[in-house]
Amino acid sequence: MTRRRYPIGFAWLNPAGTDHRRKRLTVDLHLGCAYLGAYLDRERGIRSRQYVLREAAPEDLAEKVRRDGVRILGFSVKDTNFFAVRWAAAAVKRRSPSTLIVLGGLSATFSDELLLTHCPDADACLRGYAERELLAFSDAVLAGQDWRGTPALTYRDGSRIMRNPGQAYEGKADLDFLPSPYLSGILPGRLGPAVGISTSRGCLFHCSFCNPTVMAEYRIAYHSDQRVIDELRYIDDGLSRARVRGRKLMLLNEDIFALNPARTLRLCRQIEAQGLKHLLFGCETRIEHLDEEVLGGMYAAGFRMLKFGLESGNPRVLNTIKKVRSREGAADGYAMEKAFIERVTRVVAIAKQIGFRVVAGAIFGLPGERLADAIDTLDAIHRLAVDEYYHNYLHLFPGTELFREHERWGYRLELNPGFYPSIYRTYWPYPVELVPRLTTKLRRALRRDVVCL
Repeated sequence: MTRRRYPIGFAWLNPAGTDHRRKRLTVDLHLGCAYLGAYLDRERGIRSRQYVLREAAPEDLAEKVRRDGVRILGFSVKDTNFFAVRWAAAAVKRRSPSTLIVLGGLSATFSDELLLTHCPDADACLRGYAERELLAFSDAVLAGQDWRGTPALTYRDGSRIMRNPGQAYEGKADLDFLPSPYLSGILPGRLGPAVGISTSRGCLFHCSFCNPTVMAEYRIAYHSDQRVIDELRYIDDGLSRARVRGRKLMLLNEDIFALNPARTLRLCRQIEAQGLKHLLFGCETRIEHLDEEVLGGMYAAGFRMLKFGLESGNPRVLNTIKKVRSREGAADGYAMEKAFIERVTRVVAIAKQIGFRVVAGAIFGLPGERLADAIDTLDAIHRLAVDEYYHNYLHLFPGTELFREHERWGYRLELNPGFYPSIYRTYWPYPVELVPRLTTKLRRALRRDVVCL
């Protein structure tokens, strides 16, 4: 039997499963890479392969790439997996020197020159959402032509690093220009709960710590209702064929699923009408604009988990990070930020009464925050009575407003040795380690137990 050859390969190195000390990789399926594979297949009939490995040596991935005859290997790179991408890229180049290694994703968009400088085995970076650019790059490589003119490409020219300008997308508000990874046969339906789906891409908000919204140019694009329904039915049927019993929770891979209440309610009513047998849903979204009708429609459609970012319970800090608006809050005593916290409190209470599991995210070490402000956040989370919260420390990521202005707010940045656990290390203006973790009950005396700086 002749081994199938794939001209294009994709790898997503999961930092949570990668063992830094033993230099072992975990390579998982990635929805964004599956979108790219579906697009290449539809436009040119180019077949691609995503690699999946558990606790593997970099040489194991390299050998698979060599045996598959991969001409182009793409890595999706974040600040938290670059250390592992470098291992894998070096191993691939040793086994298969002619394979071109292309880096994409958030870090390739905002740290392209740094990545190429410190990963000599990578040949290029594609910046932004690069479906069309990857297609042009692949066409040139597979035809034996010069690929260095590809838009949005950063590459080496001798000792210099060159950056080609990007190009605007047409019809960017309609995400259906991308074929479905599921309906295209790139991903089998039974893997839906593990990989997830997206019904939208992008974000409209200007939070100063967030680089995905910068990559999306502060815009959002939606898949059509019918596209979402078709994918869900395909996944549910795939689970039936796999003889899955009961229901599986599937997370939606997007930042603000329920941003548009009218769309959310309309779509959820259509999902409810499908009578899906095997799927329940969890989503991350902004919740301050939701009401009982929308939340009830989501629950009836099978949504059981809501995740949202509170970030801070201090109105002044919320204004500083532009969570609610730009920084004019002092003029009205941060009235909009206070109203935001009140609305979130009401929505969480309604959601929990309906039956949702509610998860909040908090970030400590935000600009202008003092230890006393961090305690405000703990107090706010305690009052919300959420089921779970994430106790995050602010990390400054390239592309964000805070990364550019970090010195103004008293932060210090340096490159981590070996780029582990992330490319940059953030030093905060106050000792965030003193912020206690919220347990079952937040003691009322907590403020007397810490020194407020």
